[in-house]
Amino acid sequence: MSIMATSCSKDDSQPSTDIENPTENPTDKPQQEVSTAYNEPFCPQIHFTPSRNWMNDPNGMVYSSGVYHLYYQYSTHGNEWGNMSWGHAESKDLIHWEEKSVAMTRDALGDVFSGSAVVDKDNTAGFGAGALIALFTSADGIQQQSLAYSLDGGETFERFSANPVIKYNDDNLRDPKVFWHEASQKWIMVLAKGWAKGVEFYSSTDLKSWSHLSTFVTDLSGRPSLQWECPDFGGVRFQRRGFDVDDQPCFP
Repeated sequence: MSIMATSCSKDDSQPSTDIENPTENPTDKPQQEVSTAYNEPFCPQIHFTPSRNWMNDPNGMVYSSGVYHLYYQYSTHGNEWGNMSWGHAESKDLIHWEEKSVAMTRDALGDVFSGSAVVDKDNTAGFGAGALIALFTSADGIQQQSLAYSLDGGETFERFSANPVIKYNDDNLRDPKVFWHEASQKWIMVLAKGWAKGVEFYSSTDLKSWSHLSTFVTDLSGRPSLQWECPDFGGVRFQRRGFDVDDQPCFP
């Protein structure tokens, strides 16, 4: 197996920038007058950038019905971290992107931190076959895991009425990575433990009720000032003495 975690939050040092062009209505589509921003001298022409305001971690990258969806950490208020939401862009070739309306904004449980999205093709969650399901961290002092679902191809999301799906009482459990594990016929979630420097593993059959599987913690002595965030996880195929060894279960 392999685990990848990156550090990418406001807790790590970041340059300070002035807030410009605040977005008054975060649910509106980008205004036409800023659509020429891609002609600016230093604007990336392949890497996606929003027309205005601050962005960070890519979230919920998923392919559905011929469209690549990119959700990402987004500030609706300006060019600094804060009021975290999920921005949204779409592409059919991963090069040309169309910025869409902001997909999710803060609610009573807090900011919308990083997470992932899956296509529930077999309707395991009961929202409908092919529904797009987003799992993300709700952050407001404590960090808990929440669910939202989309029935219109990822354009808009409805919060699950029983959120949070994983309750927690501190600020060191976030950024759920969720995927279907064929061998166990379960959804697997990997959560980063922030300054606790590790990951938690959970499983579910319906994306709504989750069972804790195990905890992996290790101290990276050479990197004491970095926390664990934004994990990715998957099986590894390898050869041993000339024989192929299939991917092992993705949890202990």
